[in-house]
Amino acid sequence: NNIASGIKAFGDGIYVASKRSISGADYGIMSKFNRITGLLIWETSIRLDTDEFILGPINDFEYVPGDDALLVVGNKISGIIGAPPFSINQYASYVLKIDCQTGNLIFYNQYPFKGRNFFFFFIRHPNPVNGSHPYYIAGFKNPEGFVSNPTTIDRIFLLNMDKNGDINFGREYNSSVAPTFFDDEFGRGLVPLDNGNLLLVGNDGPNGD
Repeated sequence: NNIASGIKAFGDGIYVASKRSISGADYGIMSKFNRITGLLIWETSIRLDTDEFILGPINDFEYVPGDDALLVVGNKISGIIGAPPFSINQYASYVLKIDCQTGNLIFYNQYPFKGRNFFFFFIRHPNPVNGSHPYYIAGFKNPEGFVSNPTTIDRIFLLNMDKNGDINFGREYNSSVAPTFFDDEFGRGLVPLDNGNLLLVGNDGPNGD
């Protein structure tokens, strides 16, 4: 009941994000393996300082070179997974930092935007416009003004942050305005460009264009 959702190699290790099913609920797991032997070095279950396990997947992660740490993004889920109607508090995005040598949690930040939301893609820009804020998160959230929040209709948002989780800016992108709402899905890829800019790629609704 352990399903990998991402694998990356940094420094002296291979890091694997996965979800583990425990009593029918999925929990985020981070693991570090020796990149020569493949042996497990450490494994940590994503949890709060109160020792409460975080119910929900790890969606992506990146390395912090100067700190030898990982920044990890995902979404916290409460209630029954995948069972509509969605509770307004059922999804809450998070960023956490993990020490690469020990697997210990350094910090945990939660971002409970209104309605269903989740951080999806995470990159460290190799040539950032702002050198102190090289990390970018692309995600999905409910549109403002939608009378029946939460909903499955999405808006794309982009966050720029530093290695400590401090937000430099946040932007929301949409292909429609009230009272017409299309489901925007162009946050399915985040591509860094040489000039410091980014490409958001994907599709929008209603035709999947």
